[in-house]
Parts: sequence; C-alpha cells; structure tokens
Amino acid sequence: MVQVLEDYLIDVSEMNYTVKVRNGFTNSGEVSWKPLGYYGTMHGALKGIAEAQKRKRLKKGIHSLEEAIQIIVDTDEALEDEMGRCHIKSE
Repeated sequence: MVQVLEDYLIDVSEMNYTVKVRNGFTNSGEVSWKPLGYYGTMHGALKGIAEAQKRKRLKKGIHSLEEAIQIIVDTDEALEDEMGRCHIKSE
C-alpha cells in the first residue's frame, strides 16, 4: 500500500489500484479504510484522490466561482507537483 496524504492510501494489486479513504477506527483501535475508487493506473488513482480532495474542499461552505476555480487549480497543481516528485508522467 502507498500512503498518500494523511487520509488516503492506494492499495496496489495485480488487477488494479484501489484508492481508500480513512473511515474512522475499528473497535480494536486500528484505522479503518473505505474504498473510494478502482483505477487501472497509478496516475488514475492519484487523479481520483485529487478529485476527492476538490469535492471535499468545495463542499465546505459557499464559494464564488473564482474561489472554486482557484481550489481546482491549486489541487491540480499539487497533484502535478507530487507526480513530478515521484517521476510519474501525466497521461
């Protein structure tokens, strides 16, 4: 598994990349993870996390169109920076 940000991880298998989001804790105190999406590539999984981050930020409060666009641009830039740091090329 690959930890991405504090609340997301990518579970890698032979068939796909499963993005999971933190979903609280189990009765035994372990972190619980809920599947968020299934992707054919690591790049797709990272884009899925970026989209989840956009939705999470946009649903907090009311934003002007300019603010919403800035949230989207900032999230996309952060994704591109992270992919570049990890040597993953954009599709």
